[in-house]
Amino acid sequence: MEIWILEEVYNIIKFHTEEFKGRNIFGALLGHKRGRVFIVEKALRVEEKFLQNEKKYFKKKEEIERLFDRKLVGYFYISKADFPQRWIKINTAGDILVRVDSEKDESIFGYLFEFDENENKMEVKNVFIKIIKKQEEVIE
Repeated sequence: MEIWILEEVYNIIKFHTEEFKGRNIFGALLGHKRGRVFIVEKALRVEEKFLQNEKKYFKKKEEIERLFDRKLVGYFYISKADFPQRWIKINTAGDILVRVDSEKDESIFGYLFEFDENENKMEVKNVFIKIIKKQEEVIE
């Protein structure tokens, strides 16, 4: 699996990193999946509590997808700490997380939340991230 992020979206995330230095920032990533690649076309800042209530999560997800005409493919998180384990729920299975370390030179990390049917539990896998220059690099 890979995550391709449009440079414009990456710049928005970097802006949030610098603008809100020292604060934890959470947001939604919108785009689509092509084979084994998640293509991130938009970033939208939302409250972390978005993930806490399953019923509200699906309602909010539908609203975001309708308003922006894009599928919610995951989340971004800017923090000096790792992401909270409470985010790894069955309703986040198949979603990606892009985490920016606000302290370590803005290092960027990609993760995929997956449900392992054999183990009957959620897993987090590391995923390669590529920043792409233009939408034209993406084949729809």
